[in-house]
Amino acid sequence: MADQHKKFQTKTSTPIPRNASIYRQEKARLTIKGMIVAILPDKIEAKIKYGRTYIKHSYTSNYKYNASNGKVTKATVYIKIQVTIQTAYGKGVNKLSLSAYGRGTTKADRKSSKTSTLRFHEGQHGADYLQYMRTHTPPLFKKPKRGLTEAEWKKTYENNIEKFADKLDKYFEEVRKYSNKKTHCVGITIDQYHKDNHHHKLQCSPHSSSKRL
Repeated sequence: MADQHKKFQTKTSTPIPRNASIYRQEKARLTIKGMIVAILPDKIEAKIKYGRTYIKHSYTSNYKYNASNGKVTKATVYIKIQVTIQTAYGKGVNKLSLSAYGRGTTKADRKSSKTSTLRFHEGQHGADYLQYMRTHTPPLFKKPKRGLTEAEWKKTYENNIEKFADKLDKYFEEVRKYSNKKTHCVGITIDQYHKDNHHHKLQCSPHSSSKRL
């Protein structure tokens, strides 16, 4: 298993947790607070300039219930949250080049060639995503009460699924914000980098926020 992890780690920037299972060297998979998380190999993406580490989520839901005299007496709802983490690099980008801002530029990071690269920087985003999910419980689905008519139960289920989906979107937006703060706002911050390169985006100031797909 150690050899599988070591081999797969060469394919992905995100540090692979020890408790992850490696599937055919195509993905690392683990479960965090009920969420099924897959870490995929790095890829080339022509539309981006340097590097980007994506976190994407989806969910599936299903239910079954028992009814008597037209009213629901017992119900079970199944929710499966699936998450993928993957780093992409622009065509021709050298992932071992120096990080331009954030992680990879702190004094401690610059002491080693292993922790000062673009690859290391992007890997920290993946590590941040995993850390946030480990320490923050995802939203829970509110199951409709027993005693409702079947029509009422189904309508309530649909309404609650919509609310759950909205909360889940917000949860993963917080995942991204957490990572941006941890990985972009240290060392040479992304705000400093943008200022030096005549951009006007702000991410590390108290009133700014940023999206990272």
